[in-house]
Amino acid sequence: MHINFRHLTALLVCALMAACSSSPSEDATSGGGTPSKGKAVDGYLAFSKVICDTNGNGQEDTNEAITYTNTKGEFVFAPACIDSQILTTGGTNADTGLAFVGQLRAPKGASMVTPLTTLMAASGMSKDQMNTALGLPLGTDILSKDPAATDPSTGALLDPTLMKKGVAVQQLMQKTTEMFTGLGQVTGSAVMNTAFSEVAAALSKQIKSGPLFDANGTISSAMVGAMVTEAIKTTSNPEIQKNLVKYGGESVLTSVVQTALVSQAQAIMNAASGDITAVTLDRQSNTGITDFVKKAAAEGTLKPGLTSQDIANLQKDVQEQANQATKVGVPAPASGSTTLLNFDESPVAFAGMGAYGGALPSTEAPTGSDSGLALRIAKPVSNVTWGGVYFVVNAIPFTSIRKTITAAVYATSANAVVKLKVEATDKTTVEVAGTATGQANTWTTVTWVLSGVDASKQYKTISITPDAELTTSGQVYYIDNLALAPAGTSSTPGGAVTDYIYLQDNSIGFSPSGSDSAIDLYSMSDFMSESGGGIKVRWPMSNAAAVKLRLKINGNFNFSAGQTLSAAVKIEETGSGKHGELRAFTDNVLISKSGDSVTLSVPTQPQALIYSVSSDGATKAVIDFASKVKGITNTLSLTSGTTSNTSTVMFGEVVNFAINGLSNQFNSMYAMRGKYKVTIVVNELPLKKADGSAFSDLTISVPTSISAGVESNPIPVTGKGLVGYITLTD
Repeated sequence: MHINFRHLTALLVCALMAACSSSPSEDATSGGGTPSKGKAVDGYLAFSKVICDTNGNGQEDTNEAITYTNTKGEFVFAPACIDSQILTTGGTNADTGLAFVGQLRAPKGASMVTPLTTLMAASGMSKDQMNTALGLPLGTDILSKDPAATDPSTGALLDPTLMKKGVAVQQLMQKTTEMFTGLGQVTGSAVMNTAFSEVAAALSKQIKSGPLFDANGTISSAMVGAMVTEAIKTTSNPEIQKNLVKYGGESVLTSVVQTALVSQAQAIMNAASGDITAVTLDRQSNTGITDFVKKAAAEGTLKPGLTSQDIANLQKDVQEQANQATKVGVPAPASGSTTLLNFDESPVAFAGMGAYGGALPSTEAPTGSDSGLALRIAKPVSNVTWGGVYFVVNAIPFTSIRKTITAAVYATSANAVVKLKVEATDKTTVEVAGTATGQANTWTTVTWVLSGVDASKQYKTISITPDAELTTSGQVYYIDNLALAPAGTSSTPGGAVTDYIYLQDNSIGFSPSGSDSAIDLYSMSDFMSESGGGIKVRWPMSNAAAVKLRLKINGNFNFSAGQTLSAAVKIEETGSGKHGELRAFTDNVLISKSGDSVTLSVPTQPQALIYSVSSDGATKAVIDFASKVKGITNTLSLTSGTTSNTSTVMFGEVVNFAINGLSNQFNSMYAMRGKYKVTIVVNELPLKKADGSAFSDLTISVPTSISAGVESNPIPVTGKGLVGYITLTD
């Protein structure tokens, strides 16, 4: 099984929204010299890109060696990275599961790359000077000591103070950077990494004059304020600079956010050793500072010339936002909704609760959430897939134009799909799958479009079946704020989340003929349904077959000049005994935005590879297809209004090109039929679901070479991703 994608980048981006160099080993060697080894740590950073910065300019340049970290944060350069600084960017924190934000640096000779080595590289200070500035014991070697090292017998951190100080420094730099780019309405790693490095330089300048931490581990508020002020003065991005000045500049912004920044980082410093990961996850997930200043800027309350009382009021409000537990807020129904149940009613507003398939229902307060109750559904550890809960409510007030139900859903597994069924008094039923949840252990607004209900009937019984397509393994789900959405709602972006792209109605179109008048529409839930077979694709397909998308923008954003993205796809056969697999990626694709359009341009010298395995597992191949994608451009149309332009991505021509080009390696491609699992990852684009909730962070690693049937040297692509299915039919 093998599919090649000539317009790979555009196709992957579209597919995601529809639902939408070498890897290290301890003994890796190549050429002369001994490999350079090390670790990237903010918690171990998995699948981060590591750059041998030979010219010391703080960015990746042509011909500079790169490698990638493994899941333990380890990296190896081969040949060795000698007498050079090291840069680390991207990847995922292996402890928290969060995408890493920023760019870490380490001076020449370092084997550790951490937030603390980043300050040392920026400041030029000696080890002893750094220890004094950071309140560390003299003799501590932050360039070689692993802050995340643990006792092999107990799993406890060997130096929790060093770990906490590194993560606290990261928190200060990351949240300042996020605030700057948020106010500047710019996105992407290019601008984020530059802004992060400038904030790090601003902090490194301050610690030359005094310690950041006192003997008790208390963070200096004055030094944090000086960092923000210096970073405002020295930022190089014109959009960031313009908006920082517009919304108060040094005199206002520093005073407003200073205490909030300190309180978030101090929470990490005050964490017990065993709670560092949990507190870090909570604080790094908190977007309260950036959300607040963006909202205040939009409302006109954040501006130059504020009185001391105005500043004090804003300071108090932003600190409250910054101090909130990340999961405290359960998404509320959209304005104009009719609440059906919030499970706090007294007496209860539902009756006759029962369960099926071994599910265990109860009402209780979710851990780490608000003080109210929610419906809890625990599924057993068994082969049962259809366990769920039913209960009786007052008649749901459906009308001919109000047939959509929403709820806040919290799941212990990522990308959960929850089915909801309503039953009328005459026993007729309508059941649909909801939009998928986001990351595990977070709240998401889920939408069920029940277009088949008859508004003249009384629907009083509700059944909820989480992850009906998955074998259960003890997953837990919470349901809260069940509501009938206002008229005209199919999937409404809500809350204060702004500045992202989403797919109108969370649906994708596929046109076998390429015509706009003959489009098969599929929802995100359809794509993710294994039992339903996902998106149906006629096979073989015509050259004219195309993907049809209607994309919308919520809020506003821009990309920095030179911003690039990477995209990857993994397709696997699902039949018993089948081994067919494809992994493909392309890198360094230029991305830009003009008005309501996003343009993706593959450079003339791209990196683009395909790794394939035959259905019987006997044949493997790695194919460089850079020459087939170079110079290709695709433009996606966006709109912020009520109507959308349709973006067309040619699909049939792409696939048929692949078949013709690869028929020598893989036979019987036209004979393929059945279901295939698809994983898609795109980074750098601000993609979200229509309700503003996030896609999960996923990684696809594509091998770059095969020797004696064994693949090696994989390149990872980490970003927002989704898992779904396609079925090839006659």
